[in-house]
Amino acid sequence: MARYACIHNLTAAASATAPAAVYLPGSTPRRIKLYELIVGSAATPADVAFRLIVQRTTASTALAGGTSVTPNPLDPADAASAFTATTGTYSTDPSLGVICLQLAWNARNTVRWFAAPGSEIVAPATANLGLAIMTPVATAQAISIQGFVEEQ
Repeated sequence: MARYACIHNLTAAASATAPAAVYLPGSTPRRIKLYELIVGSAATPADVAFRLIVQRTTASTALAGGTSVTPNPLDPADAASAFTATTGTYSTDPSLGVICLQLAWNARNTVRWFAAPGSEIVAPATANLGLAIMTPVATAQAISIQGFVEEQ
């Protein structure tokens, strides 16, 4: 059970369907579990309301576009991850399923969410079925999302 940190620095999209970040099991899929998120903004402080939504993806087709983010092993003895992490602008959006988590916060704050043991958000061990992190906001705002994922 290797654990990884993924850091996403981006401008949040004013879209309910464009993901800010996506975690997808690779071609040799393993189950992934999202167990912690840290979200904030390094931009000039402003009263901007945010929502962060974690949804499962539902179509087993590869996502087009986005920028690859290297999942960094928390234990240097662990191998490279089998899942992929991307962020940014996608030429096709994933098919979205159930909402697993929704958080609201103000850009002047940093929010940390972590799952109680055994309550992690799980993506199945199926190629291209993963987790999408959405940030639907009214105006574009620079944000940072750090996700912690366990791969089984």
